[in-house]
Amino acid sequence: MNTVLRMVTDRLCTSDPEWENPELVDESAIWKKTGILKATGRYHCVRCTCGETHTAEVEDGRRRDGSYGPIAYCSYTGHAFPVEPEDLVSYTFDPNRMVEVLSELLRCREEPVEVIPGRLWKMGKSGVAIGGRSRDIYFATRMTQRNTQETYDRLPDSKTPLLIVGSSHLLPDLHGRYDDNRVVMLDSILIPDKDKWTLDFEWLNTLANDAPEEAPEPETREATGATVEAIKKALHTYLEATFRNYCEQIRKGNGAQMPKPALTLTALADMVGKDKSRVSRLLELRKPLDQCKHVEIRLQWESTQDITMMVQYGKKYWGRKYRGWE
Repeated sequence: MNTVLRMVTDRLCTSDPEWENPELVDESAIWKKTGILKATGRYHCVRCTCGETHTAEVEDGRRRDGSYGPIAYCSYTGHAFPVEPEDLVSYTFDPNRMVEVLSELLRCREEPVEVIPGRLWKMGKSGVAIGGRSRDIYFATRMTQRNTQETYDRLPDSKTPLLIVGSSHLLPDLHGRYDDNRVVMLDSILIPDKDKWTLDFEWLNTLANDAPEEAPEPETREATGATVEAIKKALHTYLEATFRNYCEQIRKGNGAQMPKPALTLTALADMVGKDKSRVSRLLELRKPLDQCKHVEIRLQWESTQDITMMVQYGKKYWGRKYRGWE
């Protein structure tokens, strides 16, 4: 999971979310560049630099270097410090711009229509196959409020709708009409690529595949255990190589990096010589972690997708072997 992306989508779970400019650096700058997060106002206070957990009032005035601009004053110590003008700017989420980006990426054939003002948009049929078919694409800003059921009720009860949810959490459909293969989270499919957005179509197709599942392989308990051990070993080997490369990039001054593209289910299945559907079932990717039978391989898999988890895993197993992460 991209942690910057999750930082944005976590906040979309709340009403009227805002972001401060200092939060939107590195990969998160693309949100500003593409207009999904737009500047809306100017703060009149900032976090104080004195070390205490309070804010300092800002006003324009003459700075020590002779320049004129924003200055913050600490109410505890009385000291003043300059503030960069851009750090006083607040940003809010523009769902219409997000809809435009998704519509372009999915090559939707119609102009977006706002079905529920500020909450639900219809983008029409996708120009690319998703889960083996063209889909009616919808986007909802968040599904964590009391009127979530109204959003579900406005979707057609057929196999073609695909709802993309902007926030990182959602409330389920009380009537059970829309399950995992018809509702996907934005942060599971959207990928920042320098100054543009892309979609993880392989993962999207995995999530949205509504074809009947293949019958489980007729493996014994011992054979299933052997497959789990093979997956565990393959992921452990992959994570060591990833952590070694991470440390090398840090030492070279190239910053924290993950392999691109990230490990896919297809590649993992090839590593262990099993069908992708078999590997997917054992990883139980659609289940909450606390409901998984094989928690270790699920955590290993998630570590291949998330740099923070990968580094934690690497430090635990190879922290003394490779240097650069200190």
